[in-house]
Amino acid sequence: MKILVVGGAGYVGGGIVDKLSQEHEVTVYDSLIYETSYRKKVNFILGDIRDTTKLNGILNNFDVVVWLAALVGDGACAINPDLTFEINSESVKNLVENYDKRIIFLSTCSVYGAQDGVLTEASDTNPLSEYASSKLKAEEYLQDANALIFRLGTLFGISDEFSRVRLDLVVNILTAKALIDKKISVYGGEQWRPLLHVNDVSNAISHCLNTDVSGIYNLHHKNYRIIDIAREIENKVKDVEVEVTPMSFEDARNYQVSSQKLLDETGFEASIELINGVNEIYDLIFHNRIKDITDPRYSNQNFLQHEFYQADGTPFAIANESIIEKFQSITGIVERKYAKNHHNTSDLATFAAERAIDDAGIDPELLDYIIVGHNFGDVSHGHTQSDMLPAVAARVKHKLGIQNPNCVAYDLIFGCPGWLEGVIQAQAFIKSGIAKRCLVIGAETLSRVVDHNDRDSMIFADGAGANIIE
Repeated sequence: MKILVVGGAGYVGGGIVDKLSQEHEVTVYDSLIYETSYRKKVNFILGDIRDTTKLNGILNNFDVVVWLAALVGDGACAINPDLTFEINSESVKNLVENYDKRIIFLSTCSVYGAQDGVLTEASDTNPLSEYASSKLKAEEYLQDANALIFRLGTLFGISDEFSRVRLDLVVNILTAKALIDKKISVYGGEQWRPLLHVNDVSNAISHCLNTDVSGIYNLHHKNYRIIDIAREIENKVKDVEVEVTPMSFEDARNYQVSSQKLLDETGFEASIELINGVNEIYDLIFHNRIKDITDPRYSNQNFLQHEFYQADGTPFAIANESIIEKFQSITGIVERKYAKNHHNTSDLATFAAERAIDDAGIDPELLDYIIVGHNFGDVSHGHTQSDMLPAVAARVKHKLGIQNPNCVAYDLIFGCPGWLEGVIQAQAFIKSGIAKRCLVIGAETLSRVVDHNDRDSMIFADGAGANIIE
């Protein structure tokens, strides 16, 4: 069977592609919005679902379309409701109008909102977010199509070895917090969530693929209260404190569901337990396979909320999505890193210096010069005031614990090529016999000094690099 998995490069798609490609010819169609490459050994087409000419031209080459593509999550979808409905709803309308074979579509149990009791597919819907509303609208478009619709519970766990790890899901982030912070903060705790391991999605699709069932089916494993999730994690991660704050729910969603209809009509029942997902996240973090769960990796999507202005102070007449898309096509930049709030330029410079010293295998006390190229010195998070005294190079020398009084530390305020000028000067010192060994560093926290209303601010990032010159 030839299957097109639209949006197959994402978190959910990883496991689905692995499962289906064992028995079928799978092609993935994805814009790689969260990735920079696609490395699975299956057919791949780079494309946007809004490019209907491209998409419609290939749809009928496939026996089944598995539709995963969507803007996901309440926060992301609230930024631009029009874009949310364009991607999550209107693209599905285009699919229905241009493809009359079998469709498998992933919706969400969030369409139920906050309701008492155990909800079935016949229960009233009560979407409380743009995300849930857009999915419900897509369901309406699929009403008369040959479509199998799964309303997914709250996902958890690891999908596959390639796809990104999502730490914005309740089970995953609570497990990570337990390991890193030794503390889980639960607000309220009585909220119900129908949990579902991400790979039970692929199991359900694979099981139902050869059936003729259609319509809407809830898909979850078990209903859990948030506090019970925290207690389950507490049993796994020893010496963790579960802090419960009695307060009204921060998240208005609160519901339990039944997946009995799916079991009765297809024989499928989700089976991957909560502890399996907890163990997956635990193992990744415990064995240091996630470098930093708080890594401030800023994707282009973070700029959707910015207000960009022209040179005369008036806002651009085009949407941020168009600005970002054009920016990415020109520069190739998809994401950038910013310094953590408690780090300054001198900290980043020191981190780079430590790596350079370690890589060169030298005694830092033997350094004759420390030269740091930068422009703004230390700029604390939340401020724009430049702090250049003592010199950044002097701060690096201090942070490295160098006691040698003959080691000269000075800064080069030289614009972007300051580090390169530092290399030139270090080489001159060595050739003239003034020095034998120099440490040259380039460092900056540009995110703290740029104008975030300027679209060019997307170019800049924070970072440092260092080298030993001998």
